[in-house]
Amino acid sequence: MATMQIAAEAFDEIAAEERISGVQSEVVGVPGYLRESQEACIVAQMVSAGEGAGTALPGVPYVISGDGSQAAVLGGRGSQAHRMTKAFRAGNKTTPLSVIFLADDAAGVAATKTVTIGGAATAAGTLPFYVGLDRIRVGVAEDDAAADVATALIAAINAAADLMVTAEATATPAEVKVTAKHKGECGNEVKLHVALLGELGGEAVPAGLTVSGLGFLTAGATNPEQAAARAAVANREYFYFLLGWSDTATLDAWSAEIEDMWTPTRDLWGRIAFTGRRGSLSQLKSFGAARNDRFISSVGTYETPSPAFETAARAFARVVRSLANHPARPLHTLTLVGDRAAPPESRFSKADRKDLLWSGLATIEATPAGGLQIDRMITMWQRNSAGDADDTWLDVTTPATVGRIVNEIKKLVHDRFIATRCILVDDGTPVGPGIPYTTPKLIEATVIAHYDRLQSLGLAENIEAFKALFKVGRDPSNPTRVNMIYTPDIANPLITFANRVEFSLQWPQELLAAA
Repeated sequence: MATMQIAAEAFDEIAAEERISGVQSEVVGVPGYLRESQEACIVAQMVSAGEGAGTALPGVPYVISGDGSQAAVLGGRGSQAHRMTKAFRAGNKTTPLSVIFLADDAAGVAATKTVTIGGAATAAGTLPFYVGLDRIRVGVAEDDAAADVATALIAAINAAADLMVTAEATATPAEVKVTAKHKGECGNEVKLHVALLGELGGEAVPAGLTVSGLGFLTAGATNPEQAAARAAVANREYFYFLLGWSDTATLDAWSAEIEDMWTPTRDLWGRIAFTGRRGSLSQLKSFGAARNDRFISSVGTYETPSPAFETAARAFARVVRSLANHPARPLHTLTLVGDRAAPPESRFSKADRKDLLWSGLATIEATPAGGLQIDRMITMWQRNSAGDADDTWLDVTTPATVGRIVNEIKKLVHDRFIATRCILVDDGTPVGPGIPYTTPKLIEATVIAHYDRLQSLGLAENIEAFKALFKVGRDPSNPTRVNMIYTPDIANPLITFANRVEFSLQWPQELLAAA
């Protein structure tokens, strides 16, 4: 290599006017492609008063480590936040997680349900009573009266502190009044049933007894305001949000919040929120048709034993792990760890799921073993600003992939040119070696080389089209500014494979000859 002159101005720490003798060194690391951590955040209700209240300050984010059991102390055992955290950690033990605990709205109403035990036991056995997916086993002796069983059931429910409900007696001895621990609509998601596993699973109501009044709790009303939670995330860089509610006010608040994150001012690209919604096919279609959120995904459920917010937590757990690993990979067939499908007669058919997908709802389906898996995770984006159908932001993999690419470009340009305090000069300017400088052509070459890396990772494709469309140059009015038009062709998940089968009992020879 030929010798060259390197000016003293090429150094940052060693003074250009240095006169002291000896060897002096400065060390500069060259940035690589280190991946950023993508943290998740759950926003849900805590038990904020009375026995079993959580210790968290409402509206303050808490880092939840390990298996999530810390949420039981912070949010109160059996709180919505505790249960969602447990459901999340069952399927995702590695994604960094924080929880924002919100107190019940003071004007809220707790959901209730009154269950009636009838008859008298003609044989000893066990009453398998379920609150969601949690089984309460109540021992029954021969000749036990309905009132005896009701009393035992109340005691069993209240002894299970991780349930989202409490139980009490009424003026009628054989009745059990079940009340959600929270005020608000989340209590309406709690379903009461018996012998969920059926006779094949070894469960049945003891002979002589009946249980009526089962089903979802009702009359829960008024969800928490979201202002405190939104304020709590203002200066934090959570990537994914799981919301415990899907009412209009909550979704409007968070849709506006995340839209604001996707701006140069907030500079938080790739952010997405998830939630769950329970209802019949027509109810879910009406709900979805009224929304148009680019960065919110809502899973539609119906008659599943688990509350919709817990099912959403289980889906969220698998989705965020996959998106963080590779945002363009499809999400179908990922199982919801610990969840259970609705009874066969209450499951959405393939045609039903298609209707939901055309109404802005993400879909799940039953596995052969009776569990649940992701069918297709989409956002609630359906129409452009003109009101025309638009699938630009359909799959959640799209904003996740776009966000990953934008964040990589930010880091690339910052680390290579901004953080190194480069001088900006025109292409062809003969700057001496060692002087930190850049030109539009040098930036172009760096960005194209990075795009080639994106291709190799399966995040983008068609580099020749990218080169043809990509533009970078100095601003004509501001000599310290470079403007770039970045045009990636993002990779797409394989969602559908269409196969046409054309058969013959025997292919005609003339057809084969012409083939």
